[in-house]
Amino acid sequence: MKHTLTQTKILRAALALTISLPALGLTGCTSLDLPFLGQDEEPVDVQAEETTNAPAPAETSEKSESPSSTKAPENPSSDQLPAGFTPSADGEQLSFGDTGYIVTTDFKSGKPQFWEVNVAEPQTLTLEELETDANGTVENPEEIKEFVCHEVTLKYLGAGESDATISAAPDVKPVSKQGQSANRISMLPEETACGIHDSEVVPTGFDDLKEGTEYKTAALSWVAVSGGLDADGVEVTGGDHNTDFEETRLYFY
Repeated sequence: MKHTLTQTKILRAALALTISLPALGLTGCTSLDLPFLGQDEEPVDVQAEETTNAPAPAETSEKSESPSSTKAPENPSSDQLPAGFTPSADGEQLSFGDTGYIVTTDFKSGKPQFWEVNVAEPQTLTLEELETDANGTVENPEEIKEFVCHEVTLKYLGAGESDATISAAPDVKPVSKQGQSANRISMLPEETACGIHDSEVVPTGFDDLKEGTEYKTAALSWVAVSGGLDADGVEVTGGDHNTDFEETRLYFY
């Protein structure tokens, strides 16, 4: 069954709550999206409409709490991989502080880029800290308990021979223990809110990537007084089913 929810609000240079339902039909909980507008933004009319018809999550055995079945990535021969590099299995569940290995692909050429990934223990932010870091205000602070930052370290391990023009860092997002999208802040650089300096983030240009360098990104979530879906961890995604490197999702809890 398809569920549709439309909600219209006026956002006045602040954080405002809208509702999205990416997990409707999977559990009784739904995630909440928190769009951000900085202090210099003009008031805008926003109509947020989310329509989902999501499939049921993959079943897992009692021995594993992984959000999806773990399978070895269907990658080409090892001569394309950096020395000692073994991609983590799709659906692999790791603990905070553990190291995973993931392959991303340039969207134009499909050429691989290789990354070492780990996610730190979550850190909480107060309302005042977030407003200071993000240079904005929260319109309805009584609806929010706290904000949660998951800092992600991405070590670039190279790309071999590639004609890529842009970097292809892994995607990260906050998720529940079942791998569902959790409360998230949009329209706001998550690195900024989590105190990561611009010099630490993954550069946009491929030529600016430095092999062996550790970069930072973040998955920013928040805890509502009621409702929503709290983040238990982070999903890190790489690969593309249209290339030699299959899409791979890693989960850090």
